[in-house]
Amino acid sequence: MGIELIEDNLILLAFEDSTICVFNLKTKQVIDALKHPKHHQFICWCVLNTENQTLIFISVIGQIYLISFSSEELRVECVLQKIKNNTNCTALAITSKNFEENPKIAAGLNNGEIQIFSLIPSNDQLPKWSKQLNICLNNIHSNSIQCLKWIVINEGEEGDDFLVFLCCGGLDGKIAFLQLLNL
Repeated sequence: MGIELIEDNLILLAFEDSTICVFNLKTKQVIDALKHPKHHQFICWCVLNTENQTLIFISVIGQIYLISFSSEELRVECVLQKIKNNTNCTALAITSKNFEENPKIAAGLNNGEIQIFSLIPSNDQLPKWSKQLNICLNNIHSNSIQCLKWIVINEGEEGDDFLVFLCCGGLDGKIAFLQLLNL
């Protein structure tokens, strides 16, 4: 289903049966692997590399999971979102550029809606995460969002003026290019 380089010589592999694994290209060995215990179908995923760990966001049948990879271990951190009414997340995109404290996640749904939320790390020592919904964009597409991409353009020399765009495409054959303000 997909491959992502997460560190030098380490790749993350995601398979349609809901298995993810981290593979070392030098040693040609699987470092760690996880599989959803009940639902054996991934819909979409995205990855954010931070200084200490890699954060992996995966949509499996109506739920968005946050998984971390650090110290050669994949760990399920939490369920970030449970989507109801036969609605599934069909596309995910994350950006931390110019949102260093709280990365932004865009989730495209199979009803044509896009939800944008901030990922908020825990303030205590426990590895808890939460999200805060920033905006919900309705009627972007008439049906399932299939791709999402953040585009962040620096405008100022100080690095604090920037433009934020979200590009998305759906099964309806349309591509939308949205400028987002006040995130």
